[in-house]
Amino acid sequence: MARFSREILPGGEGEIVLSVDTGKQRVPHYHRQATVTSNDRNSPQTKLTIEGDIEFVVTTTPPQLRLSGLAGTSLSGEVTLAPGTDLAIDVKGGKALKNQCRIAAIEPLEGGRYVARIEVDAADLPGMLRDIVEFEVLTEDGKSHKSQVNVSIGDERSAHVGMDAILSAMPRLFLGDVEISEDEARGLLRESEGLAFLKNRWVAVDPE
Repeated sequence: MARFSREILPGGEGEIVLSVDTGKQRVPHYHRQATVTSNDRNSPQTKLTIEGDIEFVVTTTPPQLRLSGLAGTSLSGEVTLAPGTDLAIDVKGGKALKNQCRIAAIEPLEGGRYVARIEVDAADLPGMLRDIVEFEVLTEDGKSHKSQVNVSIGDERSAHVGMDAILSAMPRLFLGDVEISEDEARGLLRESEGLAFLKNRWVAVDPE
């Protein structure tokens, strides 16, 4: 975001204020650029750079969680939340912003850390899904903070048919809308060109 003086008189001074929203920042170092455009014939455009380091109140491990496994099974994973500064934290709760997964439990660990178990039911896996889990954190100075973890659910690779599905497949043969047996189909293949009587009907046989 930027705030600036829109009109500067000749020989005068103006002010440009750049600010960075660190709420969605996922890495500790940031680097941003802004282009200033004016009616200055000699220098119509000027680039400004703003960069710095962010000290996160809460750190999450892993920063991104992937839940993947066999189709038809429930999936779960864990995220550890730890203080990123000297301030102690208290994780009050959290929620999945897209309701694709859920927080099953949040438990305290040694060293002021917390572990959150994130789960998704097998019925909720039509394909690759993405969600954001947001935690509500209170620091010892009484301030409230939010910490987010990106969650991917499923498998990005091409789908495969499991062995159970292959073994349970029951191939069926039809002649028009009439089902025929394997022996009847083999009998048709042995016939020469002409007509064959099958299922109370004459069927034209063409070897080609």
